Amino acid sequence: NVVYRSGFAPTRAAARQLVSHGHINVNDRKLTVASYAVKVGETVSFKKESSSKIPAIENALARKDIQVATWIKRDGLKATVLQTPSSETVEKLINMRL
Repeated sequence: NVVYRSGFAPTRAAARQLVSHGHINVNDRKLTVASYAVKVGETVSFKKESSSKIPAIENALARKDIQVATWIKRDGLKATVLQTPSSETVEKLINMRL
């Protein structure tokens, strides 16, 4: 979710694939488990700069309409989790009462 919400991947499925294929680092350590729970203060980045040159990822990074989540600070090809997302900060794409 952090990889997707940072705008590093066009979809959640693509973000999971990036992680499982070893293209993503958390605190400069390779991560291959997509269900890893990123903690506050941890930095998510690409393992190599060449990973960001994958055409689908290049297109996702070049998009100007990407809204990075408020609980993430993105700086180029790195993203830092600032806080744990709460129900108030999560985009209201679902009806919580259902």
